[in-house]
Amino acid sequence: MSIKIKQDPKNEKFILEDNGREIGKMLYYEDYGILTLNHTRVDDDYKGKHLGDLLVDFAIEYAKKNNLKVNAVCGFARKVLEENKDKYGEELLAEPIDETDEFQL
Repeated sequence: MSIKIKQDPKNEKFILEDNGREIGKMLYYEDYGILTLNHTRVDDDYKGKHLGDLLVDFAIEYAKKNNLKVNAVCGFARKVLEENKDKYGEELLAEPIDETDEFQL
């Protein structure tokens, strides 16, 4: 197994590869200084090897390098971040967005 992670900014995803074959991905978008993690998927043959955690690590490093806050909409990424606040640091996390708020002009 030769695992690598790369970014595909055009399609807004981080790609997990084994010997050049895509075996997982994390979809994201970047807006207003926030990196929103939408969805994480790892092929069934690779589950249980903590490879999804590697995608979260990669996303966090990307956010740090680019001075972005992180908003995890993806349930998996949110769980990893919440369970590892000491590792990732809470200051990196964006405040949850309350979609019920209305804008006043």
